[in-house]
Amino acid sequence: MLPGLPTPPICASSKTAAGEHAGGRVRINAICPGGTDTPLLRASIGRDAEVGDRWATRPMSTADDVAAAALWLCSDAARSVSGVALVVDRGAMFA
Repeated sequence: MLPGLPTPPICASSKTAAGEHAGGRVRINAICPGGTDTPLLRASIGRDAEVGDRWATRPMSTADDVAAAALWLCSDAARSVSGVALVVDRGAMFA
């Protein structure tokens, strides 16, 4: 996923592609990570007031959180999941 790309187009693209491949053995989903705790984001919080105001007090996911979501989507546990945009943000969109 490209940073800053709005979620609705990703949702629509995921659903469209999944519908085109429905009935086959291909599952198509998207992962939409929120703010992910990385050195780059931490540096931005320190030097950019707008970024700092937005993320300094919100929960941030880790790269491991995003990887766990990807692994789950690839697993048999998610065999019935297709056409979704999975938001991984530790609830930050609601904070």
